[in-house]
Amino acid sequence: MKINKIFGVSILLAVFVLVSATYLIVTPREASASAGQLIRFTIELADREAGFHQTISADTIVFDGMSDAIIGTVVYAYGLPFLQDAPDEVANIIRRAEVAGREFTYIVVETIVSVSDYSIEVNGFPIRVNKAIYTRSRDFGGGGFIVRMEML
Repeated sequence: MKINKIFGVSILLAVFVLVSATYLIVTPREASASAGQLIRFTIELADREAGFHQTISADTIVFDGMSDAIIGTVVYAYGLPFLQDAPDEVANIIRRAEVAGREFTYIVVETIVSVSDYSIEVNGFPIRVNKAIYTRSRDFGGGGFIVRMEML
């Protein structure tokens, strides 16, 4: 008789735990969010004319090329040699080699974003590493990728 009571209580306890766990899993949770976080992110534009980065001025406003929303201000820009894969027929391998007169242009942009559990956004535009981005300003325009992001 005592075993039946213990078994009954343990069944009730198991049902309670199961119902509680199900409730926690299926109930939507609100995302915590904060506004006003200062970040810097770097946009890579590939295969530009050598010296292109020197034409980009600091304090230039950068827009999302798709929605025309302001996404930040240029802090600085720099260039690195443009590299391209090319076959080496003699060694029978693919080598990465510099392409004369071309560069990767990197544009460092600073902005204030809203941060939530789900995303980092500026004016509704999500900022994340490896995101394709189409940007424009008075100094440049084109497609590239966000390759770096840091909170300040």
